[in-house]
Amino acid sequence: MDYKQLRNEIEQVQSSVNHILEYLTDRTIEDLRTRRRSKEVDINVFNMSDNPNIVTSTDFFSVFREEVGIYLFEANFSEYYDYWLKNTECLTLATVKHKWFEQLKRLWDGVDNSPTFYKRRAEYHYISDEQNKFKNAWIPLYIGKSKNVQSRVNEHIEGRFQKTYGMKLRHRDALKNGIQFRVSYSPLNELEDDTLYELVKVIENNVRAIFNPIVGKK
Repeated sequence: MDYKQLRNEIEQVQSSVNHILEYLTDRTIEDLRTRRRSKEVDINVFNMSDNPNIVTSTDFFSVFREEVGIYLFEANFSEYYDYWLKNTECLTLATVKHKWFEQLKRLWDGVDNSPTFYKRRAEYHYISDEQNKFKNAWIPLYIGKSKNVQSRVNEHIEGRFQKTYGMKLRHRDALKNGIQFRVSYSPLNELEDDTLYELVKVIENNVRAIFNPIVGKK
């Protein structure tokens, strides 16, 4: 094979890869938006004997499986936001957005080895007082990928091992009052091979750019 033939082969492969990535990205976005595999999680009682979300339950295993995929954590701040708005002094229409972002950062600080809060992404969900999704909508919180979605979702909630990178939601006492959480995921078993798994990173970045989760990677 000469250089020209090699270049042609590479271009054909690249075209096929781009087509596959576009298809799988669109499928993943649709899965997450329609919440085909989704569950609300109460971090106050997660993994306790009286909690229906317990990770050893049939219900949990029926939603989150040991497979390759991309997952989305969402948070509903509406109850917390309403309480904060009514109980915070010296707020004006001009300052409420800035003060709310400061409050979100305080809520998220204080846990080691954890994703970062990004004000720039939060602004995407709070454009103006009339366009403020924190009042009454589910906000994309974090997007990640894993070869074992079931285990990784549990790590983000439980955070048993301090050295493990994750959100560690149950260790964030400030999040346990008036904030709801849910998790959805989309399987990508076609890419479970170690080499092909590199493509999951590309899909993860594409999906993150669409959802703009308020914590995580840049």
